[in-house]
Amino acid sequence: MNILHMKYAVEVAKRGSLNKAAEALLCAQPNISRSIKELESDLGITLFRRSAKGMEPTPEGSEFIFYAQNILKQIDEVETLYKNGGIRQHRLSVCTPCADYVLDAVKECGNTVEIVRHGRDPESIADRVICGCCDLGIARCEISAKRVLERNLGEKDLAVEQIAEFPCYLTVSKDSPLAKTDSINLHDLKKLTEVASGDLHFARSMPSDNKGGSSPNQILIMDRSMRFEFLSNNVHAFSKEAPASKKLLQRYGLIQKEYTLEKKHLVDLLIYRKGYRPTENEVKFVAALRSRASQFINISQKTQNKG
Repeated sequence: MNILHMKYAVEVAKRGSLNKAAEALLCAQPNISRSIKELESDLGITLFRRSAKGMEPTPEGSEFIFYAQNILKQIDEVETLYKNGGIRQHRLSVCTPCADYVLDAVKECGNTVEIVRHGRDPESIADRVICGCCDLGIARCEISAKRVLERNLGEKDLAVEQIAEFPCYLTVSKDSPLAKTDSINLHDLKKLTEVASGDLHFARSMPSDNKGGSSPNQILIMDRSMRFEFLSNNVHAFSKEAPASKKLLQRYGLIQKEYTLEKKHLVDLLIYRKGYRPTENEVKFVAALRSRASQFINISQKTQNKG
């Protein structure tokens, strides 16, 4: 396996075709095909499914492409660093669940933040920080699971700092019957479909005080935008969510209401490798995170129940 083989595989995955990859790389298609076969032989796995429609990564292939992209990115950074004859400004990367206050902090720091990657659960976010794919991570959990998560992260040589704590809100379409009632009871919820949030899905395997409040009709949609789209088109569905900005809720025609059937609070934890020395940009970004989180949560608590 060599760097050129990785570049070919990443380009084929991106283009979905040997011919298109060859055009983009300005090389002969047989050379790419031969390199892919040699790479598969070296690794002992099948990277792509070949069909009349093109080349689609297998599950093992997708995993390889993920690591290859990060390796090639790091190689490009090293080449840029030394070819330019000097040390460039460090640009931090962050792995985070969907959180409006994080995006606000990114905007405040401008182009010092290179990329924001969305993670589905604390474990995958922690893995990306450990392998160096991200400088910082933000892990979200129910507050009842906080100690367990902190212990697990500590055992992986990760440092943990709390960034924010906030309650869950019941999120529904503005045309939902729940939007027009001042008080919501368990009987109301059991008539509807619960769209389970990816923010809370992983917590099922951790200790928590999860009592009642769930619908017998439940589906799981990990992506927040897809979840909000579903809710906006289904007046007989609800979701338990972290607070969202008023602008975002208006875009989807949703409202968030205070949810008192469960005292379910979420906490966001900043994670980074132990012994890691933050750069000036990272210190600025973390300060912006704390400030934006505090402002956003205070505003949300005052406005969410107004609809």
